[in-house]
Parts: sequence; structure tokens; C-alpha cells
Amino acid sequence: MEKYSIPSSTKGLIGIWCYDNDQVAGEAISIDEGKIESGVAYYDKPYPSDYKSIEHGNVIYDFMTQSYSLRCSKEIAGNQQVVKRILEFFGLLNCRCDIESISERV
Repeated sequence: MEKYSIPSSTKGLIGIWCYDNDQVAGEAISIDEGKIESGVAYYDKPYPSDYKSIEHGNVIYDFMTQSYSLRCSKEIAGNQQVVKRILEFFGLLNCRCDIESISERV
């Protein structure tokens, strides 16, 4: 089993999110509560069925780059207001966070 130390400066959350009607909802946990696999911490629960029909994605933490990654559609990645709302939801406004647009839903 791999062991990773979580930097003390890390204070954001990881998890899953959805965006609908100008609102962000989701489930967020601390990095140490997530599943760690291949150097990445992520939320290890399936999406609720009601997330499937609306815009949704996840936030992970990469120990190698020591940064968060917001995974979302190209449409969300191109909308800075929505990205900011999602980052606020996870407490990531002052954290290093990459935006990863994906073509298929996660």
C-alpha cells in the first residue's frame, strides 16, 4: 500500500458536484477521507442517479503535482463564473487547481 503525506497547506476538499439552475450541489470530503490510488485522492462513492441527467463532475487531489483538479465538461471549463462557484463550493479559491475538461461525463 502506498503512503502519501498530505501537505499542511492543503485545506480544500475533494468530491463530486453537479450544476443546475445556477446552483452547485455535491458531496465534499477532506483528502484524508478519500480513497488514495496511484497518487491521487478521490471521492469513492458513485454519483447519485439524479446527477446523471445534469452537468456534473468531480474534484481530485494529485499528490505528484500537489494540486487539485476540477474535472468537468468543456462547456463548464469555458464558463469562469461557474468554475468559480464550483471552486468556492470545495474551498479551492486560494489553492492550486487545474481545470481538466473531459469530453465524456465522469
